[in-house]
Amino acid sequence: MAVGSFSAGLSGLNANSTYLSVIGNNLANINTVGFKTSAVSFSDLVSQTVGATSVNPAQVGLGVVTGAISPVFAQGSIENSREATNVAIQGAGFFAVRDGSKVGYTRAGNFSFDDTGVLISPDGWRVQGYTQRDPVTGNILTAVAPTDILIPPGVLRAPTATTNVQAQVNLDPNVVIDPVNPEFTTSIQMYDALGSPHVLTVDFNRTAAGTWTYTVTVPQVDVTGTVGAPVTLTTGGLTFNGAGVLTAPATDVRVPSPGRAWTRLRVRTWGGARKLSERPFRRGLRARQKGSRDCRGRK
Repeated sequence: MAVGSFSAGLSGLNANSTYLSVIGNNLANINTVGFKTSAVSFSDLVSQTVGATSVNPAQVGLGVVTGAISPVFAQGSIENSREATNVAIQGAGFFAVRDGSKVGYTRAGNFSFDDTGVLISPDGWRVQGYTQRDPVTGNILTAVAPTDILIPPGVLRAPTATTNVQAQVNLDPNVVIDPVNPEFTTSIQMYDALGSPHVLTVDFNRTAAGTWTYTVTVPQVDVTGTVGAPVTLTTGGLTFNGAGVLTAPATDVRVPSPGRAWTRLRVRTWGGARKLSERPFRRGLRARQKGSRDCRGRK
């Protein structure tokens, strides 16, 4: 047996052994938070020319080698861990963490508070974020350097009522008009001035080509304390052009407050960005809200 044939076969065993090791590592980390699987690519070794009687050279390959082992940064599934300090990233990006002067980046959001109230990763690195607010607008300041996220243990923070909600919705322009039942419904959670959660239900009804109506309701028990029919907070119309772009209303929709502890809301229609659109397929839904419950630091 030629040495070349033996070494070529051996290289195949070694390369595929590495491949199986990577697969085993992927399976072993199936429950590791933020873990990204790896993919193996192979490359052939330089061929040896042994001569030929024609113009085409006779080349014998020398085997195979592991070319690269690359992480696959595809979007993973997001699961509810029931921990208020656990977060996840939808799309591109990393969490920034710091250990002294060293800065690291991770996709794993299973954070917790240490005994001093600092938000840390499982290995003790401090999560970095923007913690300062503009005293006039109340918006988060992002022009400053990120710092440690600190909530001192035992400190009770006043609740912040929701004042602004944003929803990204695609409405199907081909859906059959139903004058009784809404063609599309979505829910958005908000908080009142006492920190109590409430769920806004937004119903969309198609009335004609490019024309819809919306109705925002809340459960009657959230308003009067008794069970009954949902309370309508506001209603209005939506108009789309032939390209499915929202043309009216041109300004944000304001939702009046149903009670003293509630705050009047503003539902953004995104102006020129037009995140409310009429498309043949509903591609997803995203809702954001500003507001919070009362938060007590954890030991």
